[in-house]
Amino acid sequence: DSPSSAELADATSRASAILNKLQSGTPYAIVAKQEKTLQDTDLGWRGAGELPSAFADEVGKMKKDGFAGPIKTGNGLHIL
Repeated sequence: DSPSSAELADATSRASAILNKLQSGTPYAIVAKQEKTLQDTDLGWRGAGELPSAFADEVGKMKKDGFAGPIKTGNGLHIL
């Protein structure tokens, strides 16, 4: 709910490491098995106006098969 600065730094570091694995070509299924903290949530197909505002700007910058993140919101860190 309200992480300490150390907890946030640790979580950000872990999220960045996960993102680096994905960007270097490690399949998501393998990363998910290695990282027990991941929660796989499929947002489904949505128009830009239907995305959570925290994601809308990042999605607009993404390239096909790309990744974005870590994105900090009130309920955690996210990788798209």
